[in-house]
Amino acid sequence: MADAGVTLRRAEARPMAGVAAFAGAGDVQGALAQAFGVAAPARPGRVEGQGVAISCVGAGHWLVAGGEAGLPARLRTLLDGQAAVTDQSDMWDVTCLHGSSVREALARCVQVDLHPSRFGAGDVALTRAGHLDVILWCMADGAVGERFEIAVWRSYAGSLHHALHAAAGAFGVHVAD
Repeated sequence: MADAGVTLRRAEARPMAGVAAFAGAGDVQGALAQAFGVAAPARPGRVEGQGVAISCVGAGHWLVAGGEAGLPARLRTLLDGQAAVTDQSDMWDVTCLHGSSVREALARCVQVDLHPSRFGAGDVALTRAGHLDVILWCMADGAVGERFEIAVWRSYAGSLHHALHAAAGAFGVHVAD
């Protein structure tokens, strides 16, 4: 549908792990940087390296996604004694959004200032979409197109999709396979 202002697509399932640093237990950011070739952000943000995305979702807390199926086990070994690692692969439902009106549609349902000067590529927010707790990532903005990902607990995926359809309805919605 060429005239859709917003396209929604469910992301393929991917390995995901939560990492929570133990107080004073070591350099978790350094270990992640050495393992994946990118500096893990210290504040809400997202970086990619060696097939994984590392998102800071709070002080000393990261969500690591992508890579091989054994990602949580690899992280447990890497961060042994430095951080708690939880397999969250089955916890999240992730939706990809893009289109000419995606910022305007998201602004109708999330509690984040989405102006590109405030929320641009690589930014992450733990926020609400409608009445649901979500993680929102800005994947790209500007010349390469407006792209976002939004994650919700898997059991609330239907409610999030309803909220996204309602928010984007005025702009035209296309649901991609």
